[in-house]
This record gives sequence, C-alpha cells and structure tokens, in this order.
Amino acid sequence: MSLEEVEKELKEVEVIPETKLGLGTLICLILYVLFSVAIHALIDSIGELTNFSVLISLLEGIPVRGLDIAQKTLNGNYYQAVLLLLPIVIAGLIGGAVAKSGEKGALAGLIAWIILFIAGLGIVISSQGFVLSILENYLDRTLFLDVALLSILGAIGGTIREEKIEVE
Repeated sequence: MSLEEVEKELKEVEVIPETKLGLGTLICLILYVLFSVAIHALIDSIGELTNFSVLISLLEGIPVRGLDIAQKTLNGNYYQAVLLLLPIVIAGLIGGAVAKSGEKGALAGLIAWIILFIAGLGIVISSQGFVLSILENYLDRTLFLDVALLSILGAIGGTIREEKIEVE
C-alpha cells in the first residue's frame, strides 16, 4: 500500500465522537441534588431549607429514597411518589444525554449515586458513630431502587444522544 492510498483511507474514516463521562456524571450529580432539594421544598416548606440541620439531613437522605418511593406507591400516594422520582428521572436522562453514550450514561448515573451515597453515609456516621449498624440501616432504606432507575435512565438518555456511525 502506497502512502497516497493510506492518506486517502485516513481521510475517509469518520472520527468517533468522544464521550463525556466526567461531565455527564457532574451534571447528573448536580441535577439530582438540586431537584431533590426543590422537591423537598415543594413537599414540605421552603422556610425549613434555611436551617443548616435540615439541609444536612436532606443531603443524607437523597441517595436512599427507594423505600420512600416504594411505600408511597404501595400506599396509593402516587403524586408524592412521582415527585420523589422526578429528580431521578431528570438527572438520569440529562446526565446520560450529556455523556452521549448508553454505557457512559449508565455509568454516569451509577457514579453520581455512589458519590451521594458515600457523602450521605459519611454524614450519618459522623453524627452517630456505629459503622456496621448504620451501613445496614442505610442500605435497607435505599432498596437500590434509586440507583437502578438512575443508571437505567442514564443509559436511555445516553442512547438518545448517541451518534451512530454509518458503515457503507
């Protein structure tokens, strides 16, 4: 193969778009926290958000909403269940869309949830101190419903924005 043929082949090859896992994770994390705080303000009252202890307890509870969502759904309180799901849906879809790939979108949702889980667990451990019992209780509250939905919706958002390479 001559040098001209190689150059011609290189010009014909399309560049695969770069996926943005870090940016997708950051967007997912920020949207998840912001919309969770906004939903809390809708459900309860906005005046409570000025209290620092309420904000800390809210940050502690963000990644472990699975049990709350399941209980509200089973009790027939669909409005509040949908409100609790809204931050997960928005953060997952937009974070995955920014990542521009189904796999990277799912990973962005998973990483965002893990970061929030570790931060919330750290808050709980620093206030109470018993690591194993706190970890067990914290894991029981999540039911892993929120992390599964965040990852699945991240994958859906990434697949929507994924650029397909056409082969002729």
